[in-house]
Amino acid sequence: MTLTQEEAHRLFEYRDGELFWKEMTTNKTGNIVGQIAGYIHPHGYRLIRVHGYQYKAHRLMFLYHHGYIPEFVDHINGVKNDNRIENLRSATKAQNCQNSARKSHNTSCIKGISKMPRQDLWRARIQANSKKYEIGGFKTKELATEFLELLRDLTHGEFANHGFKGALA
Repeated sequence: MTLTQEEAHRLFEYRDGELFWKEMTTNKTGNIVGQIAGYIHPHGYRLIRVHGYQYKAHRLMFLYHHGYIPEFVDHINGVKNDNRIENLRSATKAQNCQNSARKSHNTSCIKGISKMPRQDLWRARIQANSKKYEIGGFKTKELATEFLELLRDLTHGEFANHGFKGALA
């Protein structure tokens, strides 16, 4: 079953980034009128079960406000359970990846920057427009970072994330 905007409006009420149940869909899912729909999954996203199907809340939020669910819904600030409509935008897979935070295994503490093996130089890596770029030979981590941030701003545009939005604590 494909959920429609009309169905979403019938089932939910939107308040400050949350969907609240307006009516019961079944006794088995535990949805209670007036309570926030769904639960926070260990990966950080709020999940909501409707008519036997599980949806990520940000996708339902986008449907509720815009009438369709795009290929990807991007959290502008990178916070997975911040589902305020002003924090959500339609995105492609590539754009959604461009807005990702620094990975936890990154040892330089700077997104896209790494130390070159056996050399006292730094390397900058980025992917843009389905192409991978690797530029090495920077004498300092700061120079590599400055270069990469300029390149990221040029190639990723509004989806550029230098690793700080939604970053690890």
